[in-house]
Amino acid sequence: KNNYFEIDMTDCSRTRFASNIFPS
Repeated sequence: KNNYFEIDMTDCSRTRFASNIFPS
């Protein structure tokens, strides 16, 4: 389980940030 992604899913801003690192 990735804590990083769990936090991302909670915050829209973080999700967008993760999208930049891991483009889907």
